Amino acid sequence: MSEPLENLRAPRFSQHMAQGHSFRVAQWPAVRGQRARPLLFFSGIGANIELLAPFLEEMRGRDVITFDMPGVGGTPPFSRPYRLSTMAKAAREILTDLGIADVDVMGVSWGGMLAQEFAYRGRQSVKNLVLAATSAGMPMIPGDPSTLVKMLGSHRYADALSIDAYLQTLYGGSNRDLGTYAARMQAPTSIGYWHQVMAIIGWTSVRKLTRVRAPTLILMGADDRLLPPSNGQILKFLSRNARLEVLAGAGHLFVLTHRDAAVKMIEGFLDRSSVTVSARATPGTPIHAGAAH
Repeated sequence: MSEPLENLRAPRFSQHMAQGHSFRVAQWPAVRGQRARPLLFFSGIGANIELLAPFLEEMRGRDVITFDMPGVGGTPPFSRPYRLSTMAKAAREILTDLGIADVDVMGVSWGGMLAQEFAYRGRQSVKNLVLAATSAGMPMIPGDPSTLVKMLGSHRYADALSIDAYLQTLYGGSNRDLGTYAARMQAPTSIGYWHQVMAIIGWTSVRKLTRVRAPTLILMGADDRLLPPSNGQILKFLSRNARLEVLAGAGHLFVLTHRDAAVKMIEGFLDRSSVTVSARATPGTPIHAGAAH
């Protein structure tokens, strides 16, 4: 069930300097009595903090830290293009500023690539890694060609009234629980969006993931039109210690449309609690579970 914005547990916002630039940072404090390790979260391309707030606020057992990328939400754009390594370094500086050393890390889509870069560069401090609806960069198994073309530009953010028309064609799967998606959306600047596109051109984690020892949970949507679940197989093959789950009936935005199932699997993985996996392909249920290797 979608939730109105006023019902969301409010994060604490702050500004932090990193890589000589000001970043807008949000922190959701844990609500349980005993706090788990903090979770550093990286969002998808063009996505401001509020866009995935319904998912982030459900991760109640741990502090959650995220920030707007340059040119997105409340972070001003960079004057020049950057690489994922620059954002990984910025994230580390922000964590240091917050007094945080060891973290679990999660990334969705574009943010999943950044999560891999961060985990590679901070192998001693990243204890667990969650990769959702993402790929290893090059090689990547592309989805529908028309979807990829549309992702090259930020036009879908220009008119909140027409965003619903994009959701099914772009992302696939169910559109349930996206009722406040447009209301939470803030269009990125054109230069900010294009810098994010350029940051992943030619990027690959093929060698980097093989050096990441952190246990890894890979989540993919069975009906993802942008990044088919076969990309998850590549990630699992490259990872030292990974588990792959594919959500039936789920598209690229499954952390919102299948939020309860996603949160259950992620928290179970991070807390090392058992997660029940059904053999039937029902909405929000894993249809494939890959054993660690």
